Amino acid sequence: MKRSLPGSVSYLTLPITYAYVMFLTVLILAGCSANNITEEKIREFISNAEIAIEEGNIRKVGNLIDDTYNDSRGRGKKELIQYVTYQVLRKRSIHLYTSITSISFPTPDTATVQLYAAMTGVPVESTRALLDMRADIYTFDCTLTLHDENWVLSSASWEPALLEDLLPE
Repeated sequence: MKRSLPGSVSYLTLPITYAYVMFLTVLILAGCSANNITEEKIREFISNAEIAIEEGNIRKVGNLIDDTYNDSRGRGKKELIQYVTYQVLRKRSIHLYTSITSISFPTPDTATVQLYAAMTGVPVESTRALLDMRADIYTFDCTLTLHDENWVLSSASWEPALLEDLLPE
């Protein structure tokens, strides 16, 4: 005699259904975990770029840029490195404060990042601290690609932004 629960689910199929749900849950959590790890890698990339620019380490900056880099102003990798070099030489001290507004992954080896960056002559601890100092503020739309397990900047566009854009509402 076959016993069943209300709704005609047999006792024999219940463990299979439970196992299936658990399997799907594990897959979903694994996917979320992998995405969180990848997002952390992108944040690490942004942090490494900040440090390289603040240190004036043009070689490190160059290593973070894809050889096929192209930006909205028609610059390639060489021209971008020249521009960063100009900024580093022009200012005695560069400190960056970044605020990432979004990270997305159109494909597993491509990330798009939107962020604000404030460039000042002194360290910045918070967005509010920018109220009391002079800073050049920009909004960036960047595309990063994964090459040999390393993220590199493959394209970017930027434009001036206002301090109000960075402030929390």
